[in-house]
Amino acid sequence: MASITITAIFGNSLVIAAVRRTRSLRTSSAILVVNLACVDLAVTIIIVPFVILTAANTSVWDETLPQEICKATGFMNAFLTAAQIMALLHISVNRFIAVAFPHSYEKLTKRFTMGTVFFGWLHSLFWTLMPFLGWGELGFVKGTLFCNILWSQELSFAVTVQVVCYFVPTAVAVVLYIGIYVNVRRQSKRAERAEKMRNKRRKILENRVTRTLLGVALAFAVCWFPRGVANLWALFAGRESVPRGLEYASTAFVFMNSSVNPILYGALHQDFNRAFRDILYCRTRVRRARSKSEDFSASVSMRPRV
Repeated sequence: MASITITAIFGNSLVIAAVRRTRSLRTSSAILVVNLACVDLAVTIIIVPFVILTAANTSVWDETLPQEICKATGFMNAFLTAAQIMALLHISVNRFIAVAFPHSYEKLTKRFTMGTVFFGWLHSLFWTLMPFLGWGELGFVKGTLFCNILWSQELSFAVTVQVVCYFVPTAVAVVLYIGIYVNVRRQSKRAERAEKMRNKRRKILENRVTRTLLGVALAFAVCWFPRGVANLWALFAGRESVPRGLEYASTAFVFMNSSVNPILYGALHQDFNRAFRDILYCRTRVRRARSKSEDFSASVSMRPRV
């Protein structure tokens, strides 16, 4: 977990610095990448230290730390998880519009993108604040390594938050990604027959950007899958019946997701790769901005994703 923490903090800080420093990355779509990096950074700094502490001493919440801290970290855990899912939903919407409605996508402004990001944070905050207002309860979840919403304490709240903050955004994102995949396949075939080389190259670049961001979603699904298995086990057999190895491993995979995205950007996206190297080698050169008509997808296009 220590190595995951260091990698996540370093990698996501590098992503934010790269967008801030590189003009070709300062676009409306990059806002979504920075938003996800901020969420991952917050998860790593705020939640992971307490997970490590609990793993070292499972009775720490009963004997050492006050319940107020547990409730605070439980709130941040639920809030940041919801914000992470909303960030991925925003990316799926952005890519779907870019692929299915390219002309409309060109009209999207940074202000509109910032508005959607703000709405995502506000939406997550509203629902996860409810336990402080008397609906739902926060505390240490027995058999796990973290504090969170106590889902079994108030069924109406548990169902509402699960549906509104987790299931619906995830389902919408899945449907959009399926639509993206279908459109990418269709446009790839059209690009092969494109008469103008410029149009063909543009379509190829858009598809590469889309595959890169699809990779981010795929990494999220892979890292959260073990957690889903553990939660299903707990649902049918009780949380304390979940093997400790599965509980620890699934928790590590969840937080490892926060360190994966920067690696993907650097490996698959040439603009990010070059920006990372400029920062690491202390190069002061600032790359020339591309034409304002080009959006982040063209800049990201430089490297295939997944």
